Amino acid sequence: MYRIEAAFFVTKAASVRRIACRPSALFRIHLNHNQRLIPTFEYPNFTLKAGSTGAPDPPGTSIRERDPPGPPTLLQPQKTNYMAILERNGALHGTAGTVVFRRFRNSTVVQGLPKRKKKQTPASQASAGEFGVASTAAAAIRLVLRSVFRNRHDGAMVNRFNSAVYQSILRSKTALRGARDLHDGDLSCLEGFEFNAGSPLREALKVRPSVSLTSGGKVRVQMDGWGKLSGLKIPSAVKEATDSYRLRFLVTALNFRSEFYEYVAVKDVTVTDWKDMEALDFEMDGTIPQGCMVLVTASLDCLGISDTGAGGGLVNTPSFSPAAILAAFRTTEPLSLEEPLKARKEAGGRHPGLCYAGNELLEKMAKGAEKMRAREKRGSRRVRADGIAGSDGEMPFVLGKRFSL
Repeated sequence: MYRIEAAFFVTKAASVRRIACRPSALFRIHLNHNQRLIPTFEYPNFTLKAGSTGAPDPPGTSIRERDPPGPPTLLQPQKTNYMAILERNGALHGTAGTVVFRRFRNSTVVQGLPKRKKKQTPASQASAGEFGVASTAAAAIRLVLRSVFRNRHDGAMVNRFNSAVYQSILRSKTALRGARDLHDGDLSCLEGFEFNAGSPLREALKVRPSVSLTSGGKVRVQMDGWGKLSGLKIPSAVKEATDSYRLRFLVTALNFRSEFYEYVAVKDVTVTDWKDMEALDFEMDGTIPQGCMVLVTASLDCLGISDTGAGGGLVNTPSFSPAAILAAFRTTEPLSLEEPLKARKEAGGRHPGLCYAGNELLEKMAKGAEKMRAREKRGSRRVRADGIAGSDGEMPFVLGKRFSL
């Protein structure tokens, strides 16, 4: 009988080493009297675990010792184990018991099986769903306002804005969790948000604009004047490459329940260093759609000098690109969340393609809450049928009837 042997060692991802200086599996191929190759796996008496040092198994948990003398047989795996695959190059991958073999940086490593996630409670599901509503609303706003900050923002802007939108929804005083969105939130949490924390607009623009909503539904912007070289704070490197500055005001209307947005009005104000800046007081043109929340933003653009002497392109850099939300408010009440989503979208009928998945999340949360209420209702009926407690929590006395404990 001919015998071919190969030994395999378990390694760690951080450092490749042998476990207890002995193989974790011994693979033999026997040639029997019928000229057929019979493979056999043999395992030393120890358990493979993530970070294991090859310690012996506890009593009753060891893998079968070597086969007794006699014809070679295949080692039958335990029922709780899964099959690991041996490649032609000697690599072992797959799941075996409580460990997983895989390749990592030209080495074979073993890891413990991931634990199954615990089932979320209804409260944790509602909290996670509401955070999802806030995250998708924040992502939609960033996409709509990308022309304001032009992707020149700090690295933490996404998380900061998600947190601001989430806090706005949490502070809602008109709706309960699972049945509210940003329209119900406290929009003051968004006011003053800086898209670039490294160059905030409140520092670059020393005079802060004032934004209000007139009785006629128009956005009014007021701003005090300043003397030359006193109203702006610009880094010297950017200032040398800049010919003039442009202060841009933008009014954007968003309706998450009907899933549309609209740019209502834009106003550009030219600012130069060599002359005084007059006070501003103007109303933005355009009509705000019904049922929308409104965001008023401002950005400071630095315009360079072209070869012809005329105004050139932007010279803003990721380190200096001031942009912020000046004001956020709602005009009229949007359609109720109880209205079908299709009807709400048809009522909007404006800008399609708003990347917002909050309505689907809210519908999913509403179905989950309905199932929970139905389950609790069935439980209360079962309790009342047994005569233990009534709906008001009092103890009724049912005479002449036996109840099971």
